[in-house]
Amino acid sequence: MSKFRYPGAQPFYTNQQNIFFGRDEDIQRLYELISLEKLVVLFSKSGLGKSSLLNAGIIPFITKENKFQVIPIRIGAFMSDKTERPVSITRDHLGSTGQTESFLDRLIPGEKSLWRQVKHLQSSNPEQQGYLLIFDQFEELFTYPDTDVVAFKQQLAELLNNQIPQRFRAVLEEQFKQNALQLSDREMELLHQPFELKMVMAIRSDRMSLLNNLKDYLPNILRNCYELDALTEAQAEEAILSPAYKKDEAFLTPPFDYQDEALDNMLEFLTKAHTQKIETFQLQILCQTLERRVIEQQIKVVTLLDIGDIESIYKNYYDNQISSLSNPEDQLAARKLIEEGLIFEEEERRLSVYEGQIYKNFHISPELLSKLIDSHILRAEPSLQGGYTYELSHDTLVGPVLQSKEKRLEKERAQAEAREKSEREKELAVERRKRMRARRVAVVMTFLALFSLLACGIAYSQYRDAEEKRRYANEQQLKAEEALERFRQEKDQREKAEGLNQQIIIDKLKVKIQNFINANDPAAFQLARQSLEELKKISPNDPQISEFYKQLK
Repeated sequence: MSKFRYPGAQPFYTNQQNIFFGRDEDIQRLYELISLEKLVVLFSKSGLGKSSLLNAGIIPFITKENKFQVIPIRIGAFMSDKTERPVSITRDHLGSTGQTESFLDRLIPGEKSLWRQVKHLQSSNPEQQGYLLIFDQFEELFTYPDTDVVAFKQQLAELLNNQIPQRFRAVLEEQFKQNALQLSDREMELLHQPFELKMVMAIRSDRMSLLNNLKDYLPNILRNCYELDALTEAQAEEAILSPAYKKDEAFLTPPFDYQDEALDNMLEFLTKAHTQKIETFQLQILCQTLERRVIEQQIKVVTLLDIGDIESIYKNYYDNQISSLSNPEDQLAARKLIEEGLIFEEEERRLSVYEGQIYKNFHISPELLSKLIDSHILRAEPSLQGGYTYELSHDTLVGPVLQSKEKRLEKERAQAEAREKSEREKELAVERRKRMRARRVAVVMTFLALFSLLACGIAYSQYRDAEEKRRYANEQQLKAEEALERFRQEKDQREKAEGLNQQIIIDKLKVKIQNFINANDPAAFQLARQSLEELKKISPNDPQISEFYKQLK
């Protein structure tokens, strides 16, 4: 996989030892100190390259000798939901206890000390006599509760100072007394075989005083310290030129060179006109930016013209890293956090903010915060209260960030003015539309008023006509009702007269029938029956008809 010749803002890794230049003297001097002493403290100002020195300098150098097995360890800061503790984290780096059985378990079952783990490593590979534990960012230890720090320093002290801890010796003595020794001769030999152990603790200069908390168990912890300084001009020149000269097809570019004037310009900028040493963070950002230009423009020799304005490189670095966030909302949130929360603008200096405040006040998600750390815009530092504080990764970025902030605020002001202008124009347009609507309404209302007057005249005329028609209709209705009433009366009279006439006929028929019956003559009976039939037709339900029939029988 193709790679850059300069790692940029991120630290060097072990596989980048071939492009790690400018620190030969530091590697040699630190190596000599480690060779002589059991415990060494590497310290420096944050950002000067402690991790790079260990990863790409010390670890490859010592690994090449094949005398010590190097075990890098990062404890990490304490978090309230974190279950692992410094001892268990270190033990896991040494190899998880319990995954492989050891003869040590027959002495003290379930033993989980760091000593037990290193002894197990040795017994698994008796040819390996030495171990170098490298604790990077050791200040993270002091973010844990005091009980965890105490347990950790006890275990480190035992690991450094005891070939066989007393508790194991006591078990052996008891087994000897009872003639019940559970170890073979080979296992006894492995148990008593000494191993050489060394430790390196890398810590920030401003956290060095925390190491005093370990002095009760590690009284010599501050006796052998190595301070990593910023780069001299000679070291910086080597760190700039040597990676560019490297011949390796794995790089993204073929070897290239720097014009002398270009190199002098770079060094003058990095040293502030030769008044101070050079921090690796600044150098690496500058070099990787120029390497990208070499790739894009296929440059063979970097000139003054190719470099351009160096100050703008750092400004563009910040803007480019923010622009690499794909979500515009994330970009704005990141800018507000950095530009408004992590810089004291009046003094143009960085501020550290606890992660809880960041989540609460700036609405930054853990995922976005992690992206800002990965891009090396921000740096996470363990807090003594647990968790992390966050700050801008380097003082060099303060100026560019403030310039970018001013540009952002100016853009926001312009956008706000444009929005206000747009709103005013919208309001004026609405007002104009309202006035136009009002005029149209006035015209319509005038027309409606005139129409209403005309309609009123027509309506009054129609009203008079309607009233006249209603009076005429009422008169006609009264006449019709009177005629109907007369008709009803006449009908009733007719019906009464007809009913009276019919009753007279019925009565006459009944008298006639009775007379025929009373005559008691067959001929008269026949006439009576004929009259009954006539009576049935006129009044079929008359009850007297059945009486007449009975008499005729």
